Amino acid sequence: YFEVSTGDRPFIVRTEEGEVEVHGTAFNVRAYEDGSATQVAVEDGRISLRARETGEPSPRASLSAGQLGRLEENRLVTERNVDITTYLGWTENRIIFDDSPLTDVATELERWYDTEFVIRDSKLRSLRITTNIEDQPLSNVLQIIGTSLGIDYEIKEDKVILRS
Repeated sequence: YFEVSTGDRPFIVRTEEGEVEVHGTAFNVRAYEDGSATQVAVEDGRISLRARETGEPSPRASLSAGQLGRLEENRLVTERNVDITTYLGWTENRIIFDDSPLTDVATELERWYDTEFVIRDSKLRSLRITTNIEDQPLSNVLQIIGTSLGIDYEIKEDKVILRS
């Protein structure tokens, strides 16, 4: 999460997928080394989002408050009128899922709790959940997800196993 004051020189955030150029705004950049997309959610102001140079013309977009940009494999996708709190919840120690597939939920919880998740039943992968969890231990989060989706879980050593 960045809050950047207006200045004469641009502030640039570079990720593996591209770069965000800022002249004064508040925004969140999400980029991981695991190959997931670079994602930028703008809370206030305006930014410019551009895919990294590959020899081809790079897609570029200007985003303002309430907009989301995603760079993946040199493709740029933008969304307007998004609920920015979904992307900024972590700044207030909240995990927010909005109609998220269980695979994405598991990936996020792995990062949040530094614990590996295993989904045993492939049918579970397409289950979706919407929830807002504030500052809870992993056991409480698993109970919420298990009850909401009607699934079982087991904590075994350093892994969480999800199953029907």
